[in-house]
Amino acid sequence: MKDSCRGFSPKDQSLGSFLKRLIVADSCFAGKLTRSSLAKLRPGLTNDARMTMLKTIAKKRVRTAMTSGGEQPVLDTGGKGHSVFTEAFLGVLEENKIILETERLFWAVRTRVVHAASQYNMDQIPTYWPIQFAGHESLGDFIFVPRQG
Repeated sequence: MKDSCRGFSPKDQSLGSFLKRLIVADSCFAGKLTRSSLAKLRPGLTNDARMTMLKTIAKKRVRTAMTSGGEQPVLDTGGKGHSVFTEAFLGVLEENKIILETERLFWAVRTRVVHAASQYNMDQIPTYWPIQFAGHESLGDFIFVPRQG
């Protein structure tokens, strides 16, 4: 069977050919992909103000990674046939009914993962940051739009 996985380097030239690039990594030490610098939407924005901000950030180049944990081991099990991280990630997306920026997705996933990991007496804290050296524009974010119907 041919291996369909390939290594990833933050300097990978294929990252430059797309406006948006979100890497979701569910593996130990995946936090090494990232650095600290993200724009954040203020809580309490009106729907009109939020939509205006979403339209602005959707136009920016995005190079971000959401990881299952920082630079430590993470749980491989604990979530109905998936890891606790994958279970939380898929659950939030399936339940979501609004346009969702990755930052909001991340906070919902992180809350679920921290709770689920605590049931195994483990500290697991997902991360979400720009990918180092990949050309992320500080106001950009990946936007998830739920399916209609």
